[in-house]
Amino acid sequence: MSPRKARWTAIAQALVDAVLISVGFFIAYVARYQLQWFRPVDEEFLVPYGVYFPSSLALTLILLLIYWVEGLYDLKRKRSWLNDVYVVFGAR
Repeated sequence: MSPRKARWTAIAQALVDAVLISVGFFIAYVARYQLQWFRPVDEEFLVPYGVYFPSSLALTLILLLIYWVEGLYDLKRKRSWLNDVYVVFGAR
């Protein structure tokens, strides 16, 4: 794979990861505050997702940085998919 193609592939993977992480945060918000799984939320504690959005954005960026530092987006290294799973779950 050419260096230019590898760079764009890594960028695409990071963007997909960012979208999936953000969707995960939103699903967690919906499950907790709109569906009220596990136990009800009092009206005084209900807040719109916009309040949590800056935190979810910051945590998404932190996770992407950790993945980059751990070499998840380094396409030159040959690793098995199981090693990538270890990186994602922090079991390195």
